[in-house]
Amino acid sequence: WLAQPTGTGKTSATRCSSSVEMSEVEATLQRINGHKGVLGTIIVNEEGEAVRATTLCDASGAPVEDQSGAVAKFSSLVPQLASMARNMVRDLDPQNDLRFLRVRSRDHEMMVHADPEFTLIVIQNPAAAE
Repeated sequence: WLAQPTGTGKTSATRCSSSVEMSEVEATLQRINGHKGVLGTIIVNEEGEAVRATTLCDASGAPVEDQSGAVAKFSSLVPQLASMARNMVRDLDPQNDLRFLRVRSRDHEMMVHADPEFTLIVIQNPAAAE
């Protein structure tokens, strides 16, 4: 059983299809979060719902107060941006497809793996890499 966000600020328990698959996902997320400057990770399904999220932190490393609000904001906006970027890439070359998107702002750097089935969002502190 696994607690997952439902998009309503609550969590629901769902049975994992495979504990081996879930442990691999958890291990990968833990490995990503262990990198210097990573503030959090979110996995969004094709319906735009966050199915997995680590604790999101601010630049100082303190957990963000409104976790569900922050996850919901990233989960709704970043896949839309990835979709627009994918469409632009396809407009330029119909044989090509977007795989990875990196966006850097003053406060965050988002690395986005765009897949038809899910979107992986890694949020990091851009100052940590400097």
